[in-house]
Amino acid sequence: MIVHDTLALREGRLFIFAQLLGISCSVCAPKDVPQAEIEEFAAALVEPDGGRWHAIDKSKMGLGDPTPNPCNQAEGRLHWFLLSEAAVHGVAFNWRGER
Repeated sequence: MIVHDTLALREGRLFIFAQLLGISCSVCAPKDVPQAEIEEFAAALVEPDGGRWHAIDKSKMGLGDPTPNPCNQAEGRLHWFLLSEAAVHGVAFNWRGER
């Protein structure tokens, strides 16, 4: 189970709760925050390896449930999974789910 800082939840803001260098990160945000804002927020805090951050659906990679998914600690929030542009281009799958 994903557990993150509940103090940040009380403040009602976006925050990064997991990060793997500039390759991937996960953001917890209120449901009404659009994807572009999630990607911009992550870029302001963590420089992605090459290009920009892309919010993707982890299930398309075979890594579990679809993302974004509901926050397991607070109602009305979502967990987003982001990959750097370099990582997106380096994997052998169609991360957008297009054919």
